[in-house]
Amino acid sequence: MGLLQDLFRTHGPAYLDRFGSAMPKAHKTVIAAITDCHTEAAGSALYVCDACGQRHVVHRSCGNRHCPCCQQGKGQEWLERHRARQLPGEHFLLTFTVPEPVRPFLRRHQRIGYGALFEASAGAIKILAVDPRHIGGDVAGFFGVLHTWGRTLQYHPHIHYVVTGGALSSEDGRWHPARPGFYLPVRALSRIVRAKFRARIDTGTSTASRRATAWRRCSTSPPTCSRWRSRSAASWTSMRTTCAFGIRSRTATGCAP
Repeated sequence: MGLLQDLFRTHGPAYLDRFGSAMPKAHKTVIAAITDCHTEAAGSALYVCDACGQRHVVHRSCGNRHCPCCQQGKGQEWLERHRARQLPGEHFLLTFTVPEPVRPFLRRHQRIGYGALFEASAGAIKILAVDPRHIGGDVAGFFGVLHTWGRTLQYHPHIHYVVTGGALSSEDGRWHPARPGFYLPVRALSRIVRAKFRARIDTGTSTASRRATAWRRCSTSPPTCSRWRSRSAASWTSMRTTCAFGIRSRTATGCAP
Protein backbone atom coordinates (compact mmCIF):
# COMPACT_ATOMS: atom_id res chain seq x y z
CA MET A 1 0.00 0.00 0.00
CA GLY A 2 2.62 2.52 1.01
CA LEU A 3 4.20 4.47 3.80
CA LEU A 4 1.00 6.16 4.94
CA GLN A 5 -0.78 2.86 5.52
CA ASP A 6 2.29 1.46 7.30
CA LEU A 7 2.36 4.57 9.48
CA PHE A 8 -1.30 4.23 10.45
CA ARG A 9 -0.93 0.51 11.14
CA THR A 10 2.16 0.96 13.28
CA HIS A 11 1.36 4.12 15.21
CA GLY A 12 -2.38 4.63 14.65
CA PRO A 13 -3.63 2.69 17.70
CA ALA A 14 -1.34 4.54 20.11
CA TYR A 15 -2.21 7.88 18.53
CA LEU A 16 -5.94 7.21 18.80
CA ASP A 17 -5.58 6.11 22.43
CA ARG A 18 -3.88 9.40 23.23
CA PHE A 19 -5.79 11.89 21.09
CA GLY A 20 -8.89 10.02 19.95
CA SER A 21 -11.24 11.78 22.37
CA ALA A 22 -10.35 15.16 20.85
CA MET A 23 -10.31 14.08 17.19
CA PRO A 24 -13.19 14.73 14.78
CA LYS A 25 -15.07 11.59 13.78
CA ALA A 26 -14.17 12.18 10.13
CA HIS A 27 -10.45 11.93 10.93
CA LYS A 28 -10.92 8.58 12.62
CA THR A 29 -12.89 7.36 9.60
CA VAL A 30 -10.03 8.28 7.27
CA ILE A 31 -7.44 6.49 9.41
CA ALA A 32 -9.58 3.34 9.55
CA ALA A 33 -10.27 3.40 5.79
CA ILE A 34 -6.62 3.80 4.76
CA THR A 35 -5.51 1.19 7.30
CA ASP A 36 -7.94 -1.39 5.85
CA CYS A 37 -7.44 -0.47 2.17
CA HIS A 38 -6.65 -3.49 -0.03
CA THR A 39 -6.96 -5.88 2.91
CA GLU A 40 -9.54 -8.49 3.89
CA ALA A 41 -11.10 -5.95 6.26
CA ALA A 42 -12.20 -3.89 3.24
CA GLY A 43 -13.85 -6.89 1.61
CA SER A 44 -12.80 -9.12 -1.28
CA ALA A 45 -13.87 -9.91 -4.82
CA LEU A 46 -13.55 -13.37 -6.37
CA TYR A 47 -12.68 -13.67 -10.07
CA VAL A 48 -12.75 -16.99 -11.90
CA CYS A 49 -11.06 -17.57 -15.27
CA ASP A 50 -13.59 -18.91 -17.82
CA ALA A 51 -10.89 -20.82 -19.64
CA CYS A 52 -9.00 -22.64 -16.86
CA GLY A 53 -11.20 -22.11 -13.84
CA GLN A 54 -8.41 -20.58 -11.78
CA ARG A 55 -9.63 -18.33 -9.00
CA HIS A 56 -8.26 -14.92 -8.10
CA VAL A 57 -9.10 -13.15 -4.84
CA VAL A 58 -8.68 -9.37 -4.95
CA HIS A 59 -9.04 -7.27 -1.81
CA ARG A 60 -11.12 -4.17 -2.35
CA SER A 61 -9.87 -0.62 -2.04
CA CYS A 62 -11.32 1.80 0.49
CA GLY A 63 -12.25 4.49 -2.03
CA ASN A 64 -11.69 7.22 0.54
CA ARG A 65 -10.90 10.56 -1.05
CA HIS A 66 -7.90 11.02 1.26
CA CYS A 67 -6.30 7.70 0.32
CA PRO A 68 -3.25 8.29 -1.92
CA CYS A 69 -3.58 4.86 -3.53
CA CYS A 70 -7.26 5.16 -4.43
CA GLN A 71 -7.10 8.77 -5.58
CA GLN A 72 -3.86 8.80 -7.55
CA GLY A 73 -5.47 7.75 -10.82
CA LYS A 74 -8.51 9.97 -10.27
CA GLY A 75 -6.27 12.92 -9.55
CA GLN A 76 -4.37 12.43 -12.80
CA GLU A 77 -7.61 12.15 -14.76
CA TRP A 78 -8.89 15.36 -13.14
CA LEU A 79 -5.68 17.16 -14.07
CA GLU A 80 -5.86 16.07 -17.71
CA ARG A 81 -9.52 17.17 -17.99
CA HIS A 82 -8.72 20.63 -16.71
CA ARG A 83 -5.64 20.96 -18.88
CA ALA A 84 -7.86 20.34 -21.90
CA ARG A 85 -10.16 23.19 -20.76
CA GLN A 86 -7.35 25.58 -19.93
CA LEU A 87 -7.60 29.05 -21.39
CA PRO A 88 -4.61 30.48 -23.26
CA GLY A 89 -2.70 33.22 -21.49
CA GLU A 90 -1.44 33.85 -18.00
CA HIS A 91 -2.56 31.99 -14.89
CA PHE A 92 -1.76 32.77 -11.27
CA LEU A 93 -1.50 30.69 -8.11
CA LEU A 94 -2.68 32.47 -4.94
CA THR A 95 -2.36 31.03 -1.45
CA PHE A 96 -4.39 32.37 1.48
CA THR A 97 -3.74 31.39 5.09
CA VAL A 98 -4.47 32.69 8.60
CA PRO A 99 -2.19 33.98 11.38
CA GLU A 100 -0.76 31.42 13.77
CA PRO A 101 -2.66 32.77 16.84
CA VAL A 102 -5.98 31.98 15.12
CA ARG A 103 -5.09 28.46 14.01
CA PRO A 104 -6.04 26.73 17.29
CA PHE A 105 -9.51 28.23 16.93
CA LEU A 106 -9.82 26.87 13.38
CA ARG A 107 -8.74 23.43 14.51
CA ARG A 108 -11.53 23.37 17.08
CA HIS A 109 -14.12 24.83 14.66
CA GLN A 110 -13.05 23.37 11.33
CA ARG A 111 -16.35 23.51 9.46
CA ILE A 112 -16.92 27.18 10.33
CA GLY A 113 -13.27 28.20 10.03
CA TYR A 114 -12.55 26.58 6.68
CA GLY A 115 -15.83 27.82 5.27
CA ALA A 116 -15.01 31.34 6.42
CA LEU A 117 -11.57 31.18 4.81
CA PHE A 118 -13.06 30.01 1.50
CA GLU A 119 -15.78 32.67 1.54
CA ALA A 120 -13.41 35.48 2.51
CA SER A 121 -10.69 34.66 -0.02
CA ALA A 122 -13.06 33.99 -2.94
CA GLY A 123 -15.05 37.11 -2.10
CA ALA A 124 -11.91 39.24 -2.03
CA ILE A 125 -10.86 38.02 -5.47
CA LYS A 126 -14.29 38.82 -6.91
CA ILE A 127 -14.43 42.29 -5.35
CA LEU A 128 -11.05 43.38 -6.72
CA ALA A 129 -11.45 41.68 -10.10
CA VAL A 130 -14.58 43.69 -10.91
CA ASP A 131 -12.82 46.98 -10.10
CA PRO A 132 -11.89 48.68 -13.42
CA ARG A 133 -8.66 49.93 -11.85
CA HIS A 134 -7.47 46.34 -11.71
CA ILE A 135 -9.26 44.03 -14.19
CA GLY A 136 -12.84 45.24 -14.76
CA GLY A 137 -14.59 41.88 -15.13
CA ASP A 138 -17.26 40.48 -12.84
CA VAL A 139 -16.77 36.82 -13.82
CA ALA A 140 -13.35 35.74 -12.56
CA GLY A 141 -12.23 32.18 -13.22
CA PHE A 142 -10.62 30.26 -10.35
CA PHE A 143 -10.81 27.14 -8.20
CA GLY A 144 -9.42 26.54 -4.72
CA VAL A 145 -8.00 23.58 -2.80
CA LEU A 146 -7.75 23.46 1.00
CA HIS A 147 -4.52 22.22 2.62
CA THR A 148 -4.37 21.88 6.40
CA TRP A 149 -0.71 20.99 6.99
CA GLY A 150 2.65 22.53 6.12
CA ARG A 151 5.73 20.80 4.80
CA THR A 152 6.92 19.98 8.31
CA LEU A 153 3.46 18.53 9.17
CA GLN A 154 2.55 21.42 11.47
CA TYR A 155 -1.10 22.51 11.50
CA HIS A 156 -1.18 25.24 8.88
CA PRO A 157 -4.57 25.71 7.13
CA HIS A 158 -4.36 27.48 3.79
CA ILE A 159 -6.14 27.55 0.42
CA HIS A 160 -4.44 27.43 -2.98
CA TYR A 161 -6.29 29.13 -5.83
CA VAL A 162 -5.50 28.75 -9.52
CA VAL A 163 -6.89 31.84 -11.27
CA THR A 164 -7.01 32.98 -14.87
CA GLY A 165 -5.13 36.17 -15.71
CA GLY A 166 -8.26 38.19 -16.35
CA ALA A 167 -12.04 38.10 -16.12
CA LEU A 168 -15.16 38.24 -18.28
CA SER A 169 -17.49 41.22 -18.10
CA SER A 170 -21.23 40.60 -18.19
CA GLU A 171 -21.75 44.23 -19.23
CA ASP A 172 -19.81 44.25 -22.50
CA GLY A 173 -19.32 40.49 -22.97
CA ARG A 174 -15.57 40.94 -23.38
CA TRP A 175 -12.53 39.37 -21.79
CA HIS A 176 -10.58 41.82 -19.64
CA PRO A 177 -6.98 40.67 -19.16
CA ALA A 178 -4.93 41.44 -16.07
CA ARG A 179 -1.69 43.34 -16.39
CA PRO A 180 1.21 41.17 -17.61
CA GLY A 181 2.82 39.35 -14.71
CA PHE A 182 0.44 40.87 -12.15
CA TYR A 183 -3.03 39.78 -11.04
CA LEU A 184 -4.35 41.78 -8.07
CA PRO A 185 -2.72 43.92 -5.35
CA VAL A 186 -1.79 41.70 -2.44
CA ARG A 187 -2.24 44.33 0.27
CA ALA A 188 -5.78 45.08 -0.86
CA LEU A 189 -6.56 41.35 -0.94
CA SER A 190 -5.19 41.02 2.58
CA ARG A 191 -7.35 43.79 4.01
CA ILE A 192 -10.54 42.48 2.40
CA VAL A 193 -9.89 38.88 3.43
CA ARG A 194 -9.17 39.94 7.01
CA ALA A 195 -12.44 41.86 7.29
CA LYS A 196 -14.56 39.19 5.59
CA PHE A 197 -13.00 36.36 7.57
CA ARG A 198 -13.62 37.99 10.92
CA ALA A 199 -17.18 38.98 9.98
CA ARG A 200 -17.95 35.40 8.95
CA ILE A 201 -16.47 33.98 12.15
CA ASP A 202 -18.39 36.51 14.26
CA THR A 203 -21.70 35.37 12.75
CA GLY A 204 -20.87 31.67 13.02
CA THR A 205 -19.57 31.34 16.59
CA SER A 206 -20.23 32.76 20.03
CA THR A 207 -18.01 35.42 21.51
CA ALA A 208 -17.03 33.12 24.37
CA SER A 209 -15.51 30.59 21.97
CA ARG A 210 -13.12 33.08 20.40
CA ARG A 211 -9.78 34.22 21.78
CA ALA A 212 -9.86 37.99 22.05
CA THR A 213 -6.07 38.20 22.25
CA ALA A 214 -5.71 36.24 19.03
CA TRP A 215 -8.17 38.50 17.22
CA ARG A 216 -6.36 41.63 18.42
CA ARG A 217 -2.99 40.31 17.24
CA CYS A 218 -4.57 39.31 13.95
CA SER A 219 -6.25 42.69 13.39
CA THR A 220 -3.16 44.75 14.13
CA SER A 221 -0.77 42.86 11.84
CA PRO A 222 0.75 45.43 9.45
CA PRO A 223 0.30 44.72 5.74
CA THR A 224 3.60 43.59 4.31
CA CYS A 225 4.28 41.86 1.04
CA SER A 226 7.22 41.22 -1.23
CA ARG A 227 6.75 41.63 -4.93
CA TRP A 228 5.04 38.89 -6.86
CA ARG A 229 6.95 36.46 -9.02
CA SER A 230 5.72 34.57 -12.04
CA ARG A 231 6.45 31.02 -13.04
CA SER A 232 5.84 28.53 -15.80
CA ALA A 233 2.90 26.18 -15.37
CA ALA A 234 4.97 23.41 -16.93
CA SER A 235 7.54 23.44 -14.15
CA TRP A 236 5.35 24.84 -11.33
CA THR A 237 8.35 26.13 -9.43
CA SER A 238 8.40 29.61 -7.92
CA MET A 239 9.12 31.50 -4.77
CA ARG A 240 6.52 32.12 -2.08
CA THR A 241 5.68 35.62 -0.83
CA THR A 242 4.22 36.61 2.51
CA CYS A 243 1.36 39.07 2.92
CA ALA A 244 -0.69 40.71 5.64
CA PHE A 245 -3.06 38.79 7.93
CA GLY A 246 -0.78 35.79 7.61
CA ILE A 247 -1.83 35.32 3.99
CA ARG A 248 0.61 33.68 1.63
CA SER A 249 0.56 34.08 -2.12
CA ARG A 250 2.18 32.42 -5.05
CA THR A 251 1.68 33.29 -8.70
CA ALA A 252 2.11 31.45 -11.98
CA THR A 253 2.12 32.55 -15.60
CA GLY A 254 2.80 31.10 -19.00
CA CYS A 255 0.13 28.38 -18.87
CA ALA A 256 -0.41 26.84 -22.27
CA PRO A 257 -2.58 23.83 -23.15
